[in-house]
Amino acid sequence: MDLFLHGLWQYKTETRKTPYILLLTENNIDKQWEAEERKLIFTNKKDIEDLYSYICTNDFSNQISKGASLTHIHNDVKQIINQVRIGWSNWQSVGEILNQELNSLNKTNLSDGEEVVKRLLDGFLIELSRRQLWKFNG
Repeated sequence: MDLFLHGLWQYKTETRKTPYILLLTENNIDKQWEAEERKLIFTNKKDIEDLYSYICTNDFSNQISKGASLTHIHNDVKQIINQVRIGWSNWQSVGEILNQELNSLNKTNLSDGEEVVKRLLDGFLIELSRRQLWKFNG
């Protein structure tokens, strides 16, 4: 659906930008789907390239917006799908990066803006830990 939102935004603003999607997962990307879906999606390298290939070779525009008022942007969405840059990470890796940033903020005299960022990062990491998506390693 994000691709349809991007298509609708392009349609209304007449602005063209490269679309990006970042998938954040608990597990490795090839372990996120049910076994039957994984067989369809991850056929080659078992990574994000397989997912991108699957998205590009299947026409989702008619399936997603069936009966909706978005049929006028189907061609735009097909073009967006071919242009999208897709990536992924797991929550543990994101938590480690955010924790490194938090540690760098702990070593400096903080401005008001940096203090806000520090509190946001700290709160976010506490929440990731509470949900058992990130485990402090060090």
